[in-house]
Amino acid sequence: MKKFYVRGLMALTACASIVGCANKETDFYDAGIAQREAAQKANATYAEKFASNVGQVNANQDWNLLATRGVSVSVGGDATKDYTLYVCSENPAVSKQSTLLATITAKGGTTATVDVTTSKATDVVYVMRADAEQQFVAGARLDGDKYVASFSVPTASSARRASAVVSGDPFTFENTDSYYKTAADIPANAKVPSDFARADWGGSIDENAMQSATAFKLNDGTYSLHLWTGSRDFYVSGNVTLDVKNGKSINQARIYVLPGATLDFNMDEYINNLEIYVSATATLNYNAEKLYKQDGGGKIYNRGVLNFKKANFEANQDAVVYNEGEIHATNITSKPGDGHRSFFYNFGDLDIKGKFELNSCANFYNEGNTTVQGETSVTQQKIYWINKGHYVTGPMAFSAKNSTFYNFCQLQVNGNAHMYDGEFNLMDNSYIVAETADFDNFIVNMGNNSGFNILGSTDWAAQGDGTYQGFRTMKASDKAYVRLGGTTTVAGHLHSLEMTGQITYAIREIVDLGAGNSGVQPTYVLDNAGVVGAPFASSGFSTKPGECAATWGSGGGIVPPAAPVMYSIAFEDLGSIGDFDFNDVVLYVAHRVQQQKAMVYFMAAGGELSVDVKYDTQTLFTKTNGVITNTQNPRGEIIDSTEIDMTSVADLQKFSIVVKKDNNVSLTVGSASVKGQAPQALIIPGNWQWPIEQVNITTAYPLIKDWVEGVNDNEWYKYPVADKVVR
Repeated sequence: MKKFYVRGLMALTACASIVGCANKETDFYDAGIAQREAAQKANATYAEKFASNVGQVNANQDWNLLATRGVSVSVGGDATKDYTLYVCSENPAVSKQSTLLATITAKGGTTATVDVTTSKATDVVYVMRADAEQQFVAGARLDGDKYVASFSVPTASSARRASAVVSGDPFTFENTDSYYKTAADIPANAKVPSDFARADWGGSIDENAMQSATAFKLNDGTYSLHLWTGSRDFYVSGNVTLDVKNGKSINQARIYVLPGATLDFNMDEYINNLEIYVSATATLNYNAEKLYKQDGGGKIYNRGVLNFKKANFEANQDAVVYNEGEIHATNITSKPGDGHRSFFYNFGDLDIKGKFELNSCANFYNEGNTTVQGETSVTQQKIYWINKGHYVTGPMAFSAKNSTFYNFCQLQVNGNAHMYDGEFNLMDNSYIVAETADFDNFIVNMGNNSGFNILGSTDWAAQGDGTYQGFRTMKASDKAYVRLGGTTTVAGHLHSLEMTGQITYAIREIVDLGAGNSGVQPTYVLDNAGVVGAPFASSGFSTKPGECAATWGSGGGIVPPAAPVMYSIAFEDLGSIGDFDFNDVVLYVAHRVQQQKAMVYFMAAGGELSVDVKYDTQTLFTKTNGVITNTQNPRGEIIDSTEIDMTSVADLQKFSIVVKKDNNVSLTVGSASVKGQAPQALIIPGNWQWPIEQVNITTAYPLIKDWVEGVNDNEWYKYPVADKVVR
């Protein structure tokens, strides 16, 4: 149990003095010169102990952790409106710990200025712009000696469909009108299989003679043909079953399913260079696992109904599926070999009951309606996935260090969007909505009037060092929108989530896994120029059938912070024990800037002697019970509290403590400290967690030594050792 033993007057404190029962302050309890010498000796002893126990004081260290700087805000908005600007310590759109630093009223289209006091190390504050209907938040970054913010809040509009084509994509768009045939297109020399029946063989087919035919008519019936050489066309009408199996094969074929016809196509002996054209009102039941190409061909063009009947279908080896009608499938998992790209086009309706997987160099283009009830996944590089229509899927995985994912219209993910090792391009007037999402080494590039909406939680993993991760607009003039619901969890890594460009965001809640670790801050960056926060509760996207873009809506909902600006003042004794725990008196000061008032809370007393806490000439608290209070865990109740007038942060230097000795001698220690000399009091931003009794401040806060010796603004007070401080 330590006491405030008097060792002398500390030169570091602006208002330190020792008084006894004599009538003159200069007559130190009638000791005169002897007492002054003792005080000087105590000063030297404290300085020596401070240097050896805390750090060698830098001659330029002024102990000031605070700075008053200007804030300049380009208000934007409507020039006829008055806006209220709230300058906040943290982002009120995502943080519940934000405090109000200043308030300004300004006209739209003007530039407003105000001074605020923050920690010296603070390089960004946040400005909330509010009118009767809407609130937005912009980061104000430190530029020289002032913080600068600008509001350019866009208004989203809807658009029918983007018309741009991705430069360099591998897709070929065709006029397919001539591909589909009718009965009028059947050539006169077309044969029916019965033309090759031989009476002398009992009606059996002469397959050798059949090899010479170049065209066949297949009408109502089941056919099993063996054509091992040459190439021919098949014209299908009525209800036809064509079996290519059980040793029966067809070398090369073009099959035309005529309007109104139904073809049940059963194949396990693959046809080289197979081409099938399904006319409008026709149906193809494709009962094979693959669309195979060996040395050319391998195509299905559909304007009717195409049913992939097997549990899984693969478009491999340079295959092409070109849908302008309806396709129904269970699973599609294409995996062509390297250098043999396959292409799947959908201009109609594609319905997949299971999963849709693109492997190797398979490519997909959608300008119709695609519905995948299972997962959509893209697993390797050099795969193009382009959506210019409406695409609905279960979970979706973008991966493989790929940057060739393009969404021009609407993408709806009914599940988790897993985005890792790549880039997703959200083009002009496009929109994505997903239930949840996780990101790892991933970038979302956003075009003008594009929207990114996650209904539930998102997780942002620690990306590779030097790797950008997050959202960015494609051009400086683009204006985009991001809404993240649930909990946004950000890894303990520099810039795990960043936004760049004219992006308006609404985030329900952020959990920073790097909180308390100075080496990974900031983990998320929402204050780049042009980035604006909006209230989550009233934000949202609305869509209309047939349109691509979603309309962004944002009303009221961000509440200006009501919490006062907090400061802590920690006093240390004259080194009688030399523990340098800075818990001998701890005060919290809650400054309500606009009201010019403050609540003062007496939080801890680490000494047994009587002590008065003063503000200017006013005695705020007196403690005489000799009990050390709140210097061990768990912390008890606040010792006492009171309200004072406080016009500015400079008033923090008006605090002092008066310690009363048993021999009727008192010691006064002020809160102001002298440049280049060991401090006996520290004024600290925020609600500081003070060290446990007799725990040296360097043990509780290892970064303080660098600050003492190097004058670097490292915010040492934010990074305690958890079990060394009072909580």
